[in-house]
Amino acid sequence: MTTQQQIYDGKDWTRAGGKELQFYATDSEVEQWILNFLPEEFGPYRLVGSTLVKRERIYVQDPFDFALTDFNKARGEEISDFWILARSLTPEFNFKIGDPIGLTCSINGLILLQLGSVIQVQRGSAIEWRKDSSRIAITDKIINNNSDQIVYHSDYLTIYKHLAKRIKPLLKYSTILTFKDGSEEEDETLALMTEGVVAECQAGVKYLARPGRLLTKRR
Repeated sequence: MTTQQQIYDGKDWTRAGGKELQFYATDSEVEQWILNFLPEEFGPYRLVGSTLVKRERIYVQDPFDFALTDFNKARGEEISDFWILARSLTPEFNFKIGDPIGLTCSINGLILLQLGSVIQVQRGSAIEWRKDSSRIAITDKIINNNSDQIVYHSDYLTIYKHLAKRIKPLLKYSTILTFKDGSEEEDETLALMTEGVVAECQAGVKYLARPGRLLTKRR
């Protein structure tokens, strides 16, 4: 485990490697994942990121910093994009209003937790609102644009892999996407569903995809 030197000048760096895992999960399930599935040796953890606020004629990023246990409070404030920060790796990460917070979190290897937004979908002549899929993601390798220096975020990658490994067995159902022409396609690999989402769909909650089959073969 190595404490990382923070990189604040994002424009000098290019993302050169990354991973992501898409899924359909309820907020309650995600809350339990972040509380129980993150490896203890890299903790404590925080949920950091930004919201957009208007300053004069433009919108700028306004930083936030929540404990994991305040996940529901953050969701109540309609925050859907979080970065998981490990204090053992990133003891100080200071932001002010107007900083490029999302870019800085990304190039420093923090783990993105992006919860599905509610989007407008046309179904025949009707317009419906449906919840999209969520994901965790990481930029685990960056290259300096001037010196070609390569930085690997190996410890954050370890955290990401540990979290993804715990999540994958809970993604038990395939998903079915319906297109504008009425055709359908089953997805067995990219964005699968948890049991919690299947229960919500059965109760009438609308997601972008609908539940497919219970998968017997785990990824």
